[in-house]
Order: sequence, then C-alpha cells, then structure tokens
Amino acid sequence: MKRILALIAVVGLLSFGILASTASAASTSVVNRDIFRGSAMVAKDQTNDGSYYAFAQTVTIDGTVNGDVYCVAQDVFINGTVNGDVICAGQRVTVSGTVRGDVRIAGQDLDINGTVGGSVSSLSQRTAVANEAVVKGGVNGVSQRLIVRGTIEKDVTVGARDLMIAGQVKGDVQASVGRLELTGSSSVRGSLSYSSVSELDIDKSRVVGSVAYTAGGNADRGMLFGFIAVSFVGLILFASVVSSVVLIAIAPRYYERSFRIINKKIGYVVLIGCVSFLGIPFVALTLMLTGVLLPLGLLVVLMGVMLHLLSFSFVAYYVGRWVFAGAVRHSILVMLAGAILVAVMMAIPFVCVLTFVAVHVLGVGGLAITVVNGYKKPTYVIAGKK
Repeated sequence: MKRILALIAVVGLLSFGILASTASAASTSVVNRDIFRGSAMVAKDQTNDGSYYAFAQTVTIDGTVNGDVYCVAQDVFINGTVNGDVICAGQRVTVSGTVRGDVRIAGQDLDINGTVGGSVSSLSQRTAVANEAVVKGGVNGVSQRLIVRGTIEKDVTVGARDLMIAGQVKGDVQASVGRLELTGSSSVRGSLSYSSVSELDIDKSRVVGSVAYTAGGNADRGMLFGFIAVSFVGLILFASVVSSVVLIAIAPRYYERSFRIINKKIGYVVLIGCVSFLGIPFVALTLMLTGVLLPLGLLVVLMGVMLHLLSFSFVAYYVGRWVFAGAVRHSILVMLAGAILVAVMMAIPFVCVLTFVAVHVLGVGGLAITVVNGYKKPTYVIAGKK
C-alpha cells in the first residue's frame, strides 16, 4: 500500500506520469523484455495497457498503447495507436500512426505523417508535418527547419531559421525566423506575426488575418545563442548523469537504503521537499534585502544549488528502481537508466519545469529523511553486561 502511495505522489509531481502506477503486469513484462536491447517493440497485434517505457537503439510501436510512451532511442517509429502522450528523445522520430495526446520530442529529425490529437512540441534540427498529417492542437518549439505541408488546427509558435508553410494553419502563426515561405496551397486562417532581420517578401493573400512584422536581431546569431544555451544545458545534464553513476559506485548501499526509507515515508519526503523548495529562496531573499546579511543570503543560495545538484542522483535512483523494477538489478545500471530518463525529461520543453520541481522536492526530501533515519545509532548489548 505504501509503495502505491509513493508512486501516486511521484506521478502527481511529474504530471506526465513517468512513474505511472497504472501500468499492468503485462506492460511491465514488455518493457522488461525490451529494455537495454537493440530494439523495443509493441507488435501489430499487441495491446499494452498502461504507460510504456523503452530504452533501446530502435523503438517501434505497431500495436496499441493505452497510456503514455516514454522512450530514449536512436530511431523511434510510431505506426500504431497511442492513447496518450509520446515523450521521447531520439535521433529520428517518425509518427505515422495515431497519437491521441501530445507529442513532445527532443532530437534531430521529427516527421509527423499521421494524426496527433494534441499538440506537437519539438526541440530538433528539422520538423516536418507531411501532406496527409493532421495536428489537432498546435505546433511549438525550436527547429532549424520547420516544414508544414499538412493541417495544423491551432496555432504555430516557433523559432526557426527556415519556416515553410505549404499546408493549412487554422490558427495564428507567431515565429522568429530567418526565412519564411508560404507556397503551394498554403493558407493561414488566423494572423501572421513574425520577427526577422529584415521584412520578408510574403504572399499576404494567403493570410486571412493581419500580417505583422517586428524587426529582430540577427537570425544566425540567435540560432548561435540558442545552440550555446542548449549545449550548456546538455553539458549540465550529462555531468549530472556521470556524477550520479560515480556516486552510486561509491555508496550503493546508501542509495538503496534511501529508496527503502522514502517508500515508507513518502509523505514526509514531499513535505520536507516542498518546504525546502519554497523556504530556501524566501530565506535567501530576506537575508539579501537586509544588505548587512547579503553574504549569508548568497551562502543560502549556494547551499540550495548544491542540494539541488545532489538531489538529481537520488531522484535518478528512485526513478530507476520504480520504473525498471525487475528489468535491471545492478545498482549502477539502475542509476544510469534512471538518470538518463530524468535528464531527458529535463531537456523537454515545458516538461522540464515540472521535472525540475519534482527533482528538488523528492531529492532534497529523500536526502533529509535518509540522513535522519539512515544513520541511527544501533542498539546492542556488550557480552557479559546487563
């Protein structure tokens, strides 16, 4: 019962259910067979009830997933039906089937060839919506090249070096671009607002609403700054994954003991984590506003940053133990799998905010509970004495 409550608490914090407790034993067995192998697959005649997790070179969904899909792979193919969200990181991601929820991707290439019931969020080099594709929500994100040949039923909000619209956008278009092209049978039923180095030659007859131009900075420079920012975040996440593996190699029993303790005291963990998340900034700001205690306030900020960095490894191990229970037994592999999954979640737009909060709350709370309960003085009696 306590384990179930722990899972529910984590689901609430992450919002997207990366630790969904609703996954059935059948779905878990599917993940267990595929994890860490060359390929992970839900066959055409197979139904996976519950969230599906995969960490492989190639992930293929030909059947039906009644839940969300979370994956890290080189190639991802969604050819079947996903009755939930698709949240993945991969070099090439292709959605040719039906996704009832949102599609959130971090990778090199994203191709939407099927139907997406929600929105598409992409952090990629190239994003393409094919001729027959339909996105019932909006499209947002950052891409070097965004191509829309199909139908977008809501807004398009992107930053791109090249934006080509050859299909239909039924909402508004807001873009920061280097080049914008409206070709073929394209139409924008809402308004078009864009920023660029100079005003672009656009066929305004294809836009039902107004067309507004805002002078922006150098597009290439903006892309460079964006690349530097993304690279910096990627470097931090990579360092977090590596440091987590090093820490588990040094003190594996400590992390396992911490995991067992928070399963029993998940309520206290969340309470302590929330107090820390809200209290540390408040205390630091109060001290710094006094002027005299500015150094002490900065010290509190530094302490908060250090706690957050350390909390990553704890949450990574918790996630590895919860999500990959039974699939992976070696502590280092558990930590590696969990750290990669958490790092991917922190790299996905919008999801990263919730993940950041969850990492701090669960990590700091788990660390505090472990320190208090993990090192209690053992009770013993010396032989010959009463």
